[in-house]
Amino acid sequence: LRNYDAHGTRLSRPHTLLISICAILGGSRSYLAISQWAKRSSQAMRRRFHCRLNDATNRFEAPSEPTIRRVLREVDAQAVDDVLGQWLLSLSDPDDPIAIDGKALRGAKQDNGKPVHLLSAFLHRQGSTLAQLPIADKSNEIPAVRPLLTNLALAGRLITADAIHAQKNY
Repeated sequence: LRNYDAHGTRLSRPHTLLISICAILGGSRSYLAISQWAKRSSQAMRRRFHCRLNDATNRFEAPSEPTIRRVLREVDAQAVDDVLGQWLLSLSDPDDPIAIDGKALRGAKQDNGKPVHLLSAFLHRQGSTLAQLPIADKSNEIPAVRPLLTNLALAGRLITADAIHAQKNY
């Protein structure tokens, strides 16, 4: 993400995205919760995240809830997912197996009223999700596995999956 637009105006995307990711990792689940987390952050953290310095108060400002909402709506969620998954994988114990599992999200519905099904790759011991993809309607987990694992560095990793994945032509 660039810090400046074509006119030289400072953009709030990089620090807002970083603060949002930290807040989400800390349990925030809404724009309001993320903005509250940001407001509670220390000046030292805001300085490290390159938040805007208010010249009048000489304090680094946390992004507002509308700014957080705008930035998160503009961001490429899949790109962020890919980067976070690789980062979490790089921090993990190489002996921690990766599990592949599909789940229907309880209470979540698509526009057509059908339940949302996701296929996830996650670390067994750490419990961190490395990647997830929606499973297409009238499909199953099998064709989604390769795209799910495409962006993960898996050399030398043990991967486990349900019995449905033990197919000859797979």
